[in-house]
Amino acid sequence: MLKKLDQTQPDPNRPTVLVVDDTAVIRRVLTKILEGLGYTTIVADDGQTAWRAIVDFHPTAVVTDLEMPNMKGDTLVAEIRGSSDARIADMPIIVCSSKSDDFTVAQLKSLGADAFLSKPVSSQILTQAANRLF
Repeated sequence: MLKKLDQTQPDPNRPTVLVVDDTAVIRRVLTKILEGLGYTTIVADDGQTAWRAIVDFHPTAVVTDLEMPNMKGDTLVAEIRGSSDARIADMPIIVCSSKSDDFTVAQLKSLGADAFLSKPVSSQILTQAANRLF
């Protein structure tokens, strides 16, 4: 599922953030927070759909879940960082997950994730990470 949530004409000067999560409620919450900060958002419900959106739309940044069907978040991070297209390989990545043990966080950082946020993600924490990275 890939859908434009912003019904207004997107401002080309606004960064576009791809929100990836297999849970619709979480996608809506993250999207609402990011749009409230002035970002345009697109959404995907799994890693494969997210990868297609990245290649097709070249978002400014990605906020992704870790545990998803089809392609997990760690694989998505590795695909992004392994891209030969610098616009893709260099985009900021925030991973959000309830799986927040030290090993998982270290693994995601070694793959190239820029930030890890533990679920449930607060508006304040996501805002701080987005402002720092995007």
